[in-house]
Amino acid sequence: MTYTIAGSGCYKIGQTLHPCNQGDIVLLRPGIPHDYATAPSTPSWDFYWVHFIPRPNWHQWLHYPTMGGGLIHIHVNNPGTQMALQQAFERLLHYDRPGEIEAALSQNALEEFLLLLAQAQHMRKLDLRIEAVLQQITQQFSAPLTVSSLAETVAMSPSRLAHLFKEQVGDSIIQTLLKLRLYQAARLLEFTSRQVVDVAEDVGFQSAPYFSRQFKLYYGLSPIQYRVSLNKRSEIKPTRIEKM
Repeated sequence: MTYTIAGSGCYKIGQTLHPCNQGDIVLLRPGIPHDYATAPSTPSWDFYWVHFIPRPNWHQWLHYPTMGGGLIHIHVNNPGTQMALQQAFERLLHYDRPGEIEAALSQNALEEFLLLLAQAQHMRKLDLRIEAVLQQITQQFSAPLTVSSLAETVAMSPSRLAHLFKEQVGDSIIQTLLKLRLYQAARLLEFTSRQVVDVAEDVGFQSAPYFSRQFKLYYGLSPIQYRVSLNKRSEIKPTRIEKM
C-alpha cells in the first residue's frame, strides 16, 4: 500500500498507466507484477509505503473496486482526513523498531489508517443524519445509548431512524453498537492486561457473562481464549518515506 503526500507518481501494470497524486492511496494484492516511478510532469513523488499481511477482521475494510490488473486506487479529498491518515502512517513508522510492544503499536497505527480510510469512503455516501449518528456511536460506544436517544439528537422518529440506518449501513443501530463494543473489547484484550470483567465494563456491557457470550458468538473464541491466541500475530514490514 502506498499513500502519496506530495508530488505525483505513476504505476504501470501491463500496458496500463495509473497516475497517483496527493491524497491517493494505492493497494496492490500479492503477486501483481507492476512498475512504479515519478510522473514525468513532476520533479518528485513523496509517499509512504508498507507491506503487510491483513488481520482477519481487516478484510472487511479492504473491499474496494479494482482497476485494470488488480490495482485498487482510492482518493481522499478532505484535507483533515488526509492529515489524519498521514499522522497514522507516521505513527506506524515511528514504532517500526524491535520489541513486542512496538510491533503491536505499529499494527495499531496501520489498523487506524485502514479504519480512517474506510470511514472516509463510506461516509461520503451517507445521509448527514446517519453520519451524525454513526459518529456519536463511534465516539460514545460505551455510553448507554438507545435508538430513542440517538433519534432525538438528529430530530427523527426512532422508527424512521432505525429504518434509514439499516438501509444505509446494512446493520441495525443495536447490531452496529454491539460490533463496535466487541471490536474495542478485542483491542483491550490484545493491548492491555485488564481482566475480562473490567474490559466488559469499559466497553459498555453491564453483564460480564453476557459480554463473554456475545464475544464468543462474534469471534468464535471466549475472551480468555482470544487473548491466548494473540501470541501469533500478523507480520508487518513498514518502510520509511520514499522520495523519487
